[in-house]
Amino acid sequence: MSGIQARGATKAERVCAWIAAFLLAAFLSVTILGMTAVQMITSAGLHLNVAADEGMLDRQYRQICDNIDEMAAEYGFSAENVKATISRDELKEMNRKSAEWWTGLLTEGEGGVFPRWNIGAIQDIIYTAAEEKTLTEDAQNVISDLREMIEDTVFPLRETTITFGSKMARDMADIRGIIRAVRQLPMLGLAASLACAGLIMLLLGREIFLSLKYYGTALAAAGIVTLAGCIGILVMKSDGMLQEASAGLAEEFRALFGKLALGTGLVGILLVVAGYLCLFCFSRKKKRETAGSEA
Repeated sequence: MSGIQARGATKAERVCAWIAAFLLAAFLSVTILGMTAVQMITSAGLHLNVAADEGMLDRQYRQICDNIDEMAAEYGFSAENVKATISRDELKEMNRKSAEWWTGLLTEGEGGVFPRWNIGAIQDIIYTAAEEKTLTEDAQNVISDLREMIEDTVFPLRETTITFGSKMARDMADIRGIIRAVRQLPMLGLAASLACAGLIMLLLGREIFLSLKYYGTALAAAGIVTLAGCIGILVMKSDGMLQEASAGLAEEFRALFGKLALGTGLVGILLVVAGYLCLFCFSRKKKRETAGSEA
């Protein structure tokens, strides 16, 4: 028995292996949560997917129609005629262009010209109402108000975002370099994770099956941290501050965070399952060895 113990990993090697396992859990967590953050900030596909969400399009369409009714009562134009010019396809296209503008701003530091709603059909209706002397305001002001209302519904806090984006692009000359650095964070975390996994294998090379205990602990810990990050995302999803700022903005963030939490949560669950499988295999092996030595 003493010969077997002599061939096993030393106490110093096991201590170093535990440190490497802790670092492996930390780096895996950074990798996964970093990928989630990068996806949230720069993924055009994710933002386009949220922009095409049917539930959000329904809310936008209802809100625009309700606002048109209120403005028609105030300004004296035909609400039904104006609402007839608003289609879900146009809303979806406006959402798509807005998402492209936003991700272009975040990834390249410049979003170009912000997309505008095609006001041509509405303009004709308002000018007709002006000719019929039913308008209570200047026709151009009414057209401008309608356009801003529709654009603000599609892209809540539009003016604030454009102002902030322009300032960010102006003040941060190396924003592209910053975005590239942020995108590299998950890859750096993955590289560090592989290094830690290799170090555990190296330290426990004389008792290789023991490494399952360290890998299992690290994977399970990283999965738990990832799931905790998902809970944080869901808390942000239900944050009442966004609702107070803009109901539309809150709805868009809920859709975005919901998709992110689902994907990240699945990865967290897989890590926990993989970790416990490693620990289960180690436990079974340990019991067989104990039973064999007692026999």
